[in-house]
Amino acid sequence: MHAAAVAAAAAVTLPTAPGPTALPIIGALPTVGLGKVVPALAPPPHRRLVTLAQTHGDVMTVQFGRDPWVVLSSPEAVHEAFVTKGGDFAGRPMVPSMALSAGGGDAGFARPVPNRELRELRRAAYSALFSEAAVAAKALEFEDEAERLAEHLLANGGELRTSLRRFASNAVLRFAFSARVPYSTEAAPAAAAEHVELLRLVDAIWAELTATPTTLLDLLGAPADAPLLRGPLRDLVGARDTLLRKLIAERRGGGGGGGGGGGGDMLDVLLASQLPSEDVQYTLVDLFVAGVN
Repeated sequence: MHAAAVAAAAAVTLPTAPGPTALPIIGALPTVGLGKVVPALAPPPHRRLVTLAQTHGDVMTVQFGRDPWVVLSSPEAVHEAFVTKGGDFAGRPMVPSMALSAGGGDAGFARPVPNRELRELRRAAYSALFSEAAVAAKALEFEDEAERLAEHLLANGGELRTSLRRFASNAVLRFAFSARVPYSTEAAPAAAAEHVELLRLVDAIWAELTATPTTLLDLLGAPADAPLLRGPLRDLVGARDTLLRKLIAERRGGGGGGGGGGGGDMLDVLLASQLPSEDVQYTLVDLFVAGVN
């Protein structure tokens, strides 16, 4: 279980819903998380949360470590929180490891603070990205990717979770860079080395984020720069961001970003909108964090 991915959990400052009893400092971690640490002794956390939701309802407060979390356990509750009342939840905090993953591994290349001009540039870029014509064109690519996934599963079966992650990764790659990494069963040209490495880094970051020690550090309030366990994550995020900057620079210089050549993808649109390089980078970071992880 990772604190940022507990069903549809959201860390907010509204601990008003009922929930399980919490202990000092560690909260409900023994109740919910024991199956993550010692699987033989308890069900996994997501199943434990289902059981708790049957008692406390599909909106409940669970004290994970030091902080209260509102856990949403039904599609209706998630829709109300993130669509109907999306503005109320927009400022919810992130646990330290997710903040590091989303904010970058290089303090010298931090997220830009949006001003009026930057917001206008973003609005123009997103309007182009999500226009009716652009969405229709990308929908065809996603349908093609879904067909390739089905063919791969029929050809060799394999581990479903791994194949689904590759599908999600390829969908993001196609949207961002007009590129993809073939399945092992495909008779397709090899992917560019940069794109293969990008997916490797994305998977490695997710493995660090979902590791039990990382979760415990997050929930028990360990500082974001704790070197023992944050170090590997920081190194991976730094390598990912360095690679993204390289792909952006190559596309800006006409190099095509290691393959794909653009063709009206997300990177082309962001660059055409005259967004600063750091904003382009972290828009891509958000896409990979949300779209793959």
